Amino acid sequence: MKIFSKRNWIQFWTLCLLQLTMVLPTMKAQEIIHEVFPTQDLFRSHAFQFNLENDLFAGLRLNDDRNYTMGLSFSYSKPEFNEYGYFKFQQNLMRHLWAFGNGKTVQDADKELKLLSSGISLSNKSFTPEDLGNTEPVFSDRPYANITLVSSTVRFYDSKKSRVHQLSLSVGALGTPLAKWVQISFHEIHRFFYAPSQVVVPRGWDNQISNPGEPSIQIHYSRERYWRKSRWYLNEKKVFVDLRENMDAYLGYQTQFSYAMTARIGWKGGPIGTERERRWFAYARLRPQFIAYDALLQGQFRPSAYTLPASEINRFVLETSTGFGVSWPVGQNRIYTMYGFYVKSAEADFTDSPPMHYWGRLQLIYTW
Repeated sequence: MKIFSKRNWIQFWTLCLLQLTMVLPTMKAQEIIHEVFPTQDLFRSHAFQFNLENDLFAGLRLNDDRNYTMGLSFSYSKPEFNEYGYFKFQQNLMRHLWAFGNGKTVQDADKELKLLSSGISLSNKSFTPEDLGNTEPVFSDRPYANITLVSSTVRFYDSKKSRVHQLSLSVGALGTPLAKWVQISFHEIHRFFYAPSQVVVPRGWDNQISNPGEPSIQIHYSRERYWRKSRWYLNEKKVFVDLRENMDAYLGYQTQFSYAMTARIGWKGGPIGTERERRWFAYARLRPQFIAYDALLQGQFRPSAYTLPASEINRFVLETSTGFGVSWPVGQNRIYTMYGFYVKSAEADFTDSPPMHYWGRLQLIYTW
């Protein structure tokens, strides 16, 4: 059965463009995510990244407009950041953490770690219950929640062990009106294309966690490691397969630990090993998480209209994703694009919420 007509596709991309137009003036940049693209391949000079996540991108049948409904981020890194005083402090902190974790000295870190990049970012994530038209708290579903963060990130490469170490320090706010303004505007535009009875405008944002705003912070450490890399030729094209692991520890508004395995298969075209090389790939990723604390469900310090007690939080959550991407040269520079489809198990046992929720990600990276 055909799900999208030509008219549906025109409306879909118009909505995406209008949503982006509304949000862009409020944002400047976010943490560069290295889930799929190997970090040491990306950040050798300047890099700009844009991520847009929405349940709309999961497909019409899975677009239920609840749980994780929207995320937007921008990131920018450049070599000059490495010399800024604040980033030098963060680089030094990363060296001490590496030395402590490896039983070595900071002098060893200076010898063995190569600084890849330093960057700035800004991100926003929003979560909603299913009953968007209710102005009262929906106690049988997840709370309205929104977080906006400004982050600084440093990345080091350990060539002896083929590992990338990343440290991000983030400050921001829970419960600001930003998500309320954006989502209501987006749904009002949606009503313009469809019958008003088919589109519900969210009315419960005044019940969001930490409304009308509360400061929050997070520290994020990540380690990426290659398990296997292989290449071979097929029909004069270079096919590659790689398997990588990521270990992530978060402390702050979300305190959790996760472990991920990412497998890619792809091929390269054009002059192999040159700047004109083109790359296509598909990937699959498995990411179990242990959740110790989540302010987006449990609240923080400020009283909220509705939060969940710790006893109702699912401590183990499983996230999977699949997708495809391509990168190609533009002059001396390179563009990376990717689409990912995400499935995540329930973070709590809500009466009116399904055991899984879905969303899609559109990702664009430009390096020069």
